[in-house]
Amino acid sequence: TMRVACVVLATLALLASSSFASDDAADAAAPSPAGNPGASADAAGGFPTTTDVNLMRWISEKGGAFAGVGVYSFVASSDDSDVADARYGSRAMYAKEAEVPDGAEVFRLPPSAVIIAPSEAAGSACLNRLASLDPEWALAAMILRERSARHASPHAAFIDAMYAHPPPGARVGKMPRGSDADAALRETRAGHLLAGWRDDYARGWLALDTLCVRRRPTEFSAEYFNPRSFEEALAMVHAASVRIPVDDLRRDDESRERRAKDGAKTATRAETSRLAAALVPIAHLMPHDPRGTAPCVTVHEDGATLVVKAAAGAPGTELACNRAPPRDSRANSNVETKHSRETVGRMTDAEALARFGTVGPGRNRGDRLALSLPADSLLRDATGDAKSDAAADRRRRMMDGCGDPAEYAFAADGPTLELTCAVRVATATDAEIDALAARHDAAAGDTSVLSVTGMVSEDSEAAALASLYETAATILDAYPTSDAEDEAILRRGLAGEDEGAVEGAEGAEGASASA
Repeated sequence: TMRVACVVLATLALLASSSFASDDAADAAAPSPAGNPGASADAAGGFPTTTDVNLMRWISEKGGAFAGVGVYSFVASSDDSDVADARYGSRAMYAKEAEVPDGAEVFRLPPSAVIIAPSEAAGSACLNRLASLDPEWALAAMILRERSARHASPHAAFIDAMYAHPPPGARVGKMPRGSDADAALRETRAGHLLAGWRDDYARGWLALDTLCVRRRPTEFSAEYFNPRSFEEALAMVHAASVRIPVDDLRRDDESRERRAKDGAKTATRAETSRLAAALVPIAHLMPHDPRGTAPCVTVHEDGATLVVKAAAGAPGTELACNRAPPRDSRANSNVETKHSRETVGRMTDAEALARFGTVGPGRNRGDRLALSLPADSLLRDATGDAKSDAAADRRRRMMDGCGDPAEYAFAADGPTLELTCAVRVATATDAEIDALAARHDAAAGDTSVLSVTGMVSEDSEAAALASLYETAATILDAYPTSDAEDEAILRRGLAGEDEGAVEGAEGAEGASASA
């Protein structure tokens, strides 16, 4: 979809400033300059609207600060847009006049301006119980709770802005149902993934209804807490939320002071998961770009600041970020640290398609197809009993040395090191395993190195490569359509979905006019 920035006001000073006076608000709400002539602040298409002004004032009051590399702007959908409702994606962050490097800071703010699940701010214990099932379900419920509080909500300006200008991927039903796309993906991992995402709102609503709505109908009123409202809120969470390491967040001065004294991370509360779901202002507008090498949102070492980071961008282009859940690099480090070192995680194109209704630009190095290696069959005899001889024990030990079986996969650049290692161990002869085990034992248990990092023998390597090739060919042959056919199917499906949305929008406008 072509997205064009049609108006960029003199709000650059507003965005770069930590203060937002009432006079500035009046200036920012003035009619738009040439390019959108005569549009007032509250008129359809006008920018900035009162909602925009209130959001910027709220951000300033909360202590948010822009780094000066981007500008908050109005976005006009072009004629070939596949989004029928012009609200979706009508706000974005754009790179200013300079090239934005990968991982550049765009914005920072305190955790008090962020909606996080699970957290103490969830208020009701049932929402944290819901978060133990799925943090994103709880985050969607928290959005509804903030909406029900109206102006009394501490996040009212942020919530109003999200509903006035949702991100493009927040559309309910953004993926076609019952179409040729379903048939093309039937019995595939991608198909199962998409089906699971479509049913996520139903499972989430059932959990919310059981844990909270039925037990506390006064607190969770049907006006706001109903299946349709929850589906809309969860679609927004899927599209706009990020995962952050709550272990690193310290929301009060006392805990930060205690951390500074003991020089170590304090234990997080029992009800808090390591990666919580969060809606972060400004980051909620930035689409997914799998090429970004930094997580979209990181926690600063002070534990009191969240930092929004962008993927690389040319001047004037829309700023994006890598929205894949981050990983803690300490898991692979023997160095003691006071603070986690979050690195960008993985999000496959199938996952991105389910979340956002589209995939990110460029080649996604996070794409992978997970495999299950039937290692047990190699370690059992003809009767099915586990082998107990020394050779089987050595092969089992060597297989364990190949790393986490969850990493057995075909990645964007070929089989992972873990998969290659495991296949080499599986195809090696008993004599070769004996020699490998002896060399491995001599390495004094260096667990940071895979047990087999090179060719075992020419014959075994040929067998390992043949096994990988045959597996890949079998997987590809299982798909009934080609890449080009898949893209054509998705285009037809999304076009049909948009036609229905346009008809619905026209009907709604007619009803409004007649009223």
